[in-house]
Amino acid sequence: MQRCGISVCVIPHADMHQNEYISKSDAYLEFYSGFTGSAGTLVVTLDFIGLWTDGRYAIQAKQEIKNTPIHLFVEGVDGVVDFFTWIEQCIIEGNILGIDASLFSYNHYTKICKLCKKRNVELNLSFQPIDELWINRPKAAFQLPFILDQHFVGEYVESKLKRVRDKMSLLGATSYLLSALDEIAWLLNCRGSDIAYNPVFKAYMLITHDQCVVFLNRKVCNALLFSYFSSCGVMVYDYEFILSYLQSIRNANVLFDGTMVNAAMIEALDASNKKINVSSPIAQLKAIKNEVEIEGCRRAMRKDGVVWVKLWQWIETELALSNTLSEDLIAKKITQLKEKQEEFVCESFKSIVAFAQNAAICHYAISSNQLVRKESLLLVDTGTHYLHGTTDTTRVIGLGELSSMQKKEVTLVLKGHIALAQAVFLKGTKGFQLDALARQFLWKDGYDYAHGTGHGIGHCLNVHEGYASISPRAVQVALQPGMLITNEPGLYKENEYGMRIENVMLVKEVGNDRSGRFLCFETLTLCPIDMQIIDKTMLTEEELIWLEQYQQKVFDELSPYLTEEERVWLKNKITN
Repeated sequence: MQRCGISVCVIPHADMHQNEYISKSDAYLEFYSGFTGSAGTLVVTLDFIGLWTDGRYAIQAKQEIKNTPIHLFVEGVDGVVDFFTWIEQCIIEGNILGIDASLFSYNHYTKICKLCKKRNVELNLSFQPIDELWINRPKAAFQLPFILDQHFVGEYVESKLKRVRDKMSLLGATSYLLSALDEIAWLLNCRGSDIAYNPVFKAYMLITHDQCVVFLNRKVCNALLFSYFSSCGVMVYDYEFILSYLQSIRNANVLFDGTMVNAAMIEALDASNKKINVSSPIAQLKAIKNEVEIEGCRRAMRKDGVVWVKLWQWIETELALSNTLSEDLIAKKITQLKEKQEEFVCESFKSIVAFAQNAAICHYAISSNQLVRKESLLLVDTGTHYLHGTTDTTRVIGLGELSSMQKKEVTLVLKGHIALAQAVFLKGTKGFQLDALARQFLWKDGYDYAHGTGHGIGHCLNVHEGYASISPRAVQVALQPGMLITNEPGLYKENEYGMRIENVMLVKEVGNDRSGRFLCFETLTLCPIDMQIIDKTMLTEEELIWLEQYQQKVFDELSPYLTEEERVWLKNKITN
């Protein structure tokens, strides 16, 4: 920074595609700070280092940057300013702010530009200290993408392209620039393994009304893939050619989503082009699953339900024999059970197996030395990508005698979960308008949780789809039939324990609504809820009926795929 005259440097958790989960070669923030969460920004001056993250990672970040000179800022906490505001307050005229424009979304970049203009500060767009400091940086991984068969996706590429081009026409666009990997994978009916836990491949895409070009690593492609792309009317250029190609475009109306496309790509466009920066049309199309995808999701839930039964029974058996297990051993068992299921692709995130105080960390990273004993609570959060669909399930399991307070708290979480699961709402309702349903019982007792209540789910794609959500944030996206969204209220007590109950739900029309004005949720996840840690006296008759019906549905759906011993175990689990 001193050598380049840089006064302030900003390093985000990001890659050139603005992925939530990134490859090891792009983990700049982790390299500099030691923080491993999936959301964060590091701000460095010549005499200060600050890390900004959100409430999900507050405890984790505190632990990971302990004994370093890094100051932690948890966004959303009263009195804590965001990093944009902090920078604006600390920079002075004549300073130089350094960023790598390829790591910032165009929208964040324009916000930084306005800040610099306001404070009369120069902006350096190509400050990349990582290149000379990260000596043993892992190499970028490029693997062969694979084609997802038609009976898994339910719609041909040509049909999807037509729908996208119709959206382009409505927006007056002649070109559409894509860099979101899940959108490209969805559009091409292909999947990959370039990023851990995400079945995507690194690529860019440019669509016009008569052409479609995908930019990927041609060296890893085979004749079958080239032939497939050709049959779909898709041309293949090399991944590294994207900036040169963009620089050659003239007099086009270029559509892009400024939250997803990085600033360096947009800055490469010639001034003769018109920029159309809008929310991604593909994100909306992808979020609404067709009947084939929905049925595939049901099959994926059955597979994961079987995994959960086998896992839960195994945990109880092992603890009865030895009284101790490790979190790491349980996580490995989860993976082994999943790998035995047909159409298994990979896990949709690194499984969270958190015992006692570790469960208070929302995105806890497993320690192989942490033992699980027959006491307190065990939180397990795990998900899977099958060719049929993607899952994400969390359960809290009682491993010993619980206090009345713990049972009360688990029941408060369950009551919120049930309230959201039973919601009936008008068409046009946004997720943030339903969020309080899941929090209401916690709020009455003075509790809350620092994460959203629900996120979209991809179809054999990113587990955090990112379009529709249920959270306090006022995301202006209406819930629509065919959307998949999670229901995951929780409660966390630092250094004590944590709890979360998570299912995936389908948004659908109310069956007996003749007016056609109302929507509701159908819970798709098939995993028992631990009855032994619930205080039934706190549940209303309606809540008890929902719980009984859900538990029975789990048993009915999973029984044909279980052994007799497992069926007996499950029957006892849902009734005790």
